[in-house]
Amino acid sequence: MLGANKYNNHWNQDKPDGRQVCVHGFIGKMKDGSVATYQTLPWTMRGWHGGSGAKGSVNDTHIGFEICEDGLTDKVYFDKIYTEAVELCAMLCKEYNIKPESPSLICQSEGNKLGIASNHGDVMHWFPKHGKSMDTFRADVKKLLGVGTVPTPPSVPTTGKTPIMGKSVCTAEQLDAYAKKNNPNAPELGAIFIEEGNAEGIRGDVAFCQSILETGWFAFKGSSVSPSQNNFCGLGATGGDPSRADSAKGASFATAREGVRAQIQHLKAYASKDALVNPCVDPRFKLVTRGIAPNWEDLNGRWAVPGTDYGQKIVKLWNGAKAVAVPVTPTAPVTPPTSPTFTPYTVKVTASVLNYRVGAGTNFKVNGNVKKGAVYTIVAEAKGQGATLWGKLKSGAGWISLDYVEKR
Repeated sequence: MLGANKYNNHWNQDKPDGRQVCVHGFIGKMKDGSVATYQTLPWTMRGWHGGSGAKGSVNDTHIGFEICEDGLTDKVYFDKIYTEAVELCAMLCKEYNIKPESPSLICQSEGNKLGIASNHGDVMHWFPKHGKSMDTFRADVKKLLGVGTVPTPPSVPTTGKTPIMGKSVCTAEQLDAYAKKNNPNAPELGAIFIEEGNAEGIRGDVAFCQSILETGWFAFKGSSVSPSQNNFCGLGATGGDPSRADSAKGASFATAREGVRAQIQHLKAYASKDALVNPCVDPRFKLVTRGIAPNWEDLNGRWAVPGTDYGQKIVKLWNGAKAVAVPVTPTAPVTPPTSPTFTPYTVKVTASVLNYRVGAGTNFKVNGNVKKGAVYTIVAEAKGQGATLWGKLKSGAGWISLDYVEKR
């Protein structure tokens, strides 16, 4: 399940399990049982996810995401995460002009064979159990994109209109940079829009652009609402001049997130008949005929009156946001999380067979094993489940329990 776990080695922290690592996203099960993608890094930022090999590091060249595993035998769950992964890769291939073929689209085990990633079995320890492989995966991505071509991704409709429901394409960094380019004092709300949008299945990045239109780049000049109301879409407001007698002030919300949530929920009222995921904070939710406007262009004359090109203006702003290039912050190569005072030492294995694992703990998967009498160099120590202390092998192959070795 996406979120904090009982081992406290989840990745929503500075150094998960003491390691300097971060992938670009996770695919897994939400609290409500649905499967979704949770982005943890901008797609354009260098990640720390695949290690390296004799020919370099996949971290320097590839976007990396993890798929949360179950017992590996649940066919229903597998089909859901497989479909989600195909859709995510199709979107990324379209957005960043990535060829859906090897060596551009690979798994960890393929990266290791190519000499650019550490030795892990993902995903070939799982996919074949359900009749899939990376070859079938790449074929399905190509099929979604269009045979032999890379057309408009699933995020852009083929009907000439833009659906309100769907996944965000822009990153939070792109949205905030777009707003600040036109208003340096604009609040940084990109992440909130994307998070709230993901919760209800609404394109949070396009909703952000709706707020740009409604608030004048969050400057609120000539708007019926004020910044203190946390109302970024004119919800419940009428008239552009707050001094007018017939101008309604509009709804107010305690926090920026609550205001964004109300906006997202109001959009869902127009676009879908599905139930809300979060408790309703939209005071006008029940006033909308559910599902009457599934596309942004369908809001013309509904959200804004007369608003003959209201939706088109929002989509135009969205296209501008997608074009924003966010600089990639240069990062140094990942180094083992050793203490500055730690001195490497050698050990001799005393157990007949000793597993080494991906991380320091029996809750991490086995990466291989070593035999009795073998001698290894330990370059780091860490506490973890199932042993008094764990030692990191100098080779980078993994961690071993120090309960079954003798120091030399």
